[in-house]
Amino acid sequence: MSNNEISWDKVDPMISSSEQTIDSDILDEMVEELSLYEYFTDYENLDLVPTGHGMYTAHCPFSDHEDIHTRSFTVYEDTHSFFCFGCQRGGKVFQWLTDPAGKAMHFLGAVSLVASITGINPNLDPIAALDKLGENINKSLEQKPQDYLSKEELNFVVSRLGYLHIKSSQYDHEEVLYVEEIYKVLDGALLHHEQYVGRMVEVKNALLVKIQERKDILKKAD
Repeated sequence: MSNNEISWDKVDPMISSSEQTIDSDILDEMVEELSLYEYFTDYENLDLVPTGHGMYTAHCPFSDHEDIHTRSFTVYEDTHSFFCFGCQRGGKVFQWLTDPAGKAMHFLGAVSLVASITGINPNLDPIAALDKLGENINKSLEQKPQDYLSKEELNFVVSRLGYLHIKSSQYDHEEVLYVEEIYKVLDGALLHHEQYVGRMVEVKNALLVKIQERKDILKKAD
């Protein structure tokens, strides 16, 4: 990568085009939409007894829980969570669904189940995913005094955005290749920080232009 050029060279794909991926923000929305009280009573036939302030107790439903006499399992409607004071397990609905002593479901199967209950689609389409990527880059590389980001700040940006974005979006093989181009530029700017230390706005604008170009291509394809 030269001093004056932002490279858009292709890199090899890192993720199979057949890999189904889930948007993490929408998972949070699904958790908030689902009533744990209704789920455990309707789908698990759990005898939940109200104790006030949006809390309910029951005998622990985990299959390896030994104490069958104490109502140690508590559901908290305000935080959309549960906790067993006996076996010390807790979390959101996905922790119950994927725990070997719970429903022992594969994570994608658990997501599909909660999606069917809430009616929320957990996957982002490519254009929406690109919009989200652009927003994150714009926010992360916002102009600083003298257009400067320290190496530590830039490393944080690359780490936070990074390839995790690909894993949080519904991309096909071609989209994976494209988004990897975006992150190759960020990785290159980090690797050659001394060359790019005062050019963060230029880097950001170049990335946003490429994202818009890709969105235009996808819209025309529709």
